[in-house]
Amino acid sequence: MIHPVSSVYWFNMRIFVALKNRLCCRVKINMIRGIIFCLLVSISASAQVEFPISLGTKKISAKAFVNDYRKLLESDSIKADNKQKFLSDYIDYQLKLVAAEDAKIANTPGFQDEYQSFRKELASPYLIDNEKTETLVREAYARLKFEKQIAQILVKVPANPTAADTLLAFQKINNIRTKLLAGEAFDVLAKKYSEDDLSAPKGGSLGYVTSMQLQYALENAVYALEVNAVSPIVRTETGYHLVKVLAIRPNQGKIRLAHILVSVPVNAATALQVDAKNRIDQVQKYLEKGDDSFELICKNYSEDPYSKGRGGELRRWYYSSDLSEELQNQLFSIQRLGDYTAPIRTNLGWQIFKLLDKKPLLSYEEMAEYIRQKVMTDPERVAMIRRSFMTRVRAENQVVIVEAAKKIALERFAQDRVGDEYYLKMPLVQIGEKSWTVQDFYTFIIAQQKRKLKALGYLPSVPETVYLEEFVDNHTMTVEEQHLETKYPAFQEQMKEFYEGSLFSKIVERDRKSTRLNSSHANVSR
Repeated sequence: MIHPVSSVYWFNMRIFVALKNRLCCRVKINMIRGIIFCLLVSISASAQVEFPISLGTKKISAKAFVNDYRKLLESDSIKADNKQKFLSDYIDYQLKLVAAEDAKIANTPGFQDEYQSFRKELASPYLIDNEKTETLVREAYARLKFEKQIAQILVKVPANPTAADTLLAFQKINNIRTKLLAGEAFDVLAKKYSEDDLSAPKGGSLGYVTSMQLQYALENAVYALEVNAVSPIVRTETGYHLVKVLAIRPNQGKIRLAHILVSVPVNAATALQVDAKNRIDQVQKYLEKGDDSFELICKNYSEDPYSKGRGGELRRWYYSSDLSEELQNQLFSIQRLGDYTAPIRTNLGWQIFKLLDKKPLLSYEEMAEYIRQKVMTDPERVAMIRRSFMTRVRAENQVVIVEAAKKIALERFAQDRVGDEYYLKMPLVQIGEKSWTVQDFYTFIIAQQKRKLKALGYLPSVPETVYLEEFVDNHTMTVEEQHLETKYPAFQEQMKEFYEGSLFSKIVERDRKSTRLNSSHANVSR
């Protein structure tokens, strides 16, 4: 029988007694049997009573009740044919939450620390420009399809350069570029003027590179060039570059290797060099004879203590761009698995490499997560993502920089001040109803300068305009974080689930401790 909507029943005497005894307050459950049934079978019935469950001051809406039921049903946490058990467990769960709230567990430092830590972690994907991130990930994969052989000419800029340092370096690279445009050979100029000690003796050659191996600005220049083209002047934190593309080829994929090493330093005496060469030649003869396996010969003759026990296996995959220019072509030209190279002189000594496995470039779907991690650890790409995000949230939060105050703030920061100047109280930044003054901005700059001085040991030259952008971004981000529950219903729901779940676990643990303590006291009294 379905009772009229206007009827009011005590849902369960056991719950009523528990409420009366355990919560010490008269809490009425205003749930109509017909409404309960309808809620569990049809969402349309939920409109009949807005709050069918009332636990003291806590009211549970029909919509929330049905949502909870359906989520548990869809996750297979409950069975559709056992509605009565769900109702009983649901009420017990809500009673625990009421008890936890009455005990003010949410106000304890431990709970707040956990809650804020979870919120910070959950907020991360909401505080990033996911579209920009995806664009950079796809760009990186598109570039990975090709490897470019490049050469460079570098003029270095010192750390924390002065304006004079920067100008001098630019004039040097510009003079070199003028010589290039006049027809002088790139490799000749690289040998004569480049300040990259490794590549300059080789005419600036860096071998084959691919995406995510160079500084992003330099990578952009490389992937904008065709064969034999030279880039405009490129500025990175290292200095000024000119880059030339020597060749382009499809990505060679990746290989897995084993090796036999006869160790000898590059600058070793001639006698040691000759002895090492003789020993690697003997190893090659053993391999060609074929009486023993590569693995056995490696165990007997290799001087790499880390790999010889595994038959020389090097436990990683290598892309061509991971290898020195000398090794790239020789190792990736091995065609068949199990084949090995002739002895190769490297900076470790003499090596013979065996091809264990070879795979082509993986699909975008297979590499997307790996690339995303690389993108999110690249400072230049991360800065681009943050800038894109901050541009959007500044607009959404209606951030206003007061131009008159900005002009005064930037002009007068370096001037001596008493501390009561009128302009210090001028509103500089406004976000909604909140505002920050010129004094707040100056306090921020001083704090940042102290932090940099402590971390670096010197005070880098940072324009006040850069500090202002950081100041505005920091406050915009704080406001954005505070409004996540309002802007994103999914975030609000996840935080609610954590809040209630944490309350429930803590009140249950408290009750268990109380029961054990009471039991212990009872045993002592006996």
